[in-house]
Amino acid sequence: MNVLRLKAFFSRQWQQMPAAHFMAVFGPYVARVDQVLNRFDPAVLVSAAAKVAGTDEEIPLRPEEQTA
Repeated sequence: MNVLRLKAFFSRQWQQMPAAHFMAVFGPYVARVDQVLNRFDPAVLVSAAAKVAGTDEEIPLRPEEQTA
């Protein structure tokens, strides 16, 4: 579940950052998260993703890391 929360965080960051900057900062991590999630049955991922609220409160962030 935490990996899905991280993926949701990356998605929010993608929406507010220029693509080149996002890839420089988060690109390797996004690739690794996708590798981990590809091991699971897609139906299980859909079910688990429905439980992710998609807010910054779900993961520990410093104030400067918060999304808008």
